[in-house]
Amino acid sequence: MKRVAYIAAVAMLATLAAGIAAYANYDEWFILPKARKLVADKLNDPLSAQFRNDRLIAENWHCGEVNGKNAMGGYVGFRRFISGRINKEVYLERTGMVGEETTAEVLLLADKVIARMKAQNEMKARDPDFKYPNESDADRYDRARGEVFEDHWKAICEAKSIS
Repeated sequence: MKRVAYIAAVAMLATLAAGIAAYANYDEWFILPKARKLVADKLNDPLSAQFRNDRLIAENWHCGEVNGKNAMGGYVGFRRFISGRINKEVYLERTGMVGEETTAEVLLLADKVIARMKAQNEMKARDPDFKYPNESDADRYDRARGEVFEDHWKAICEAKSIS
């Protein structure tokens, strides 16, 4: 009888310890793998994704750095990312929103481009010798994507993380 009680007590303690471990590591074991998959699926080679410094922010956001292979098979280096676990939006540093850009994102980009062009026009008005930078529309929007990413990073990822 003592043996049965001893085995039952050990089994109960093991179950309790497993429950505590699962509770303590819930985000790392269950939430982070799903959040990482959302980001990895946006890369050229999802299986090559390497993550570091990633963390969960509030209930919706996942921030960190990811490295993946390019079309030639070489790693491109770690880039910061922001991913929305609920809205499924993924932003990559130097790329901006991955996939089809939302209307709100396009408006943010246009605002950045217009603000930069206004600033250049003001410089030209103050200094007639000012030379406009030689940049294409693609260059302007690439710069705007970088600025919008930085704005998102500061607003979302520099907040206090939950994990």
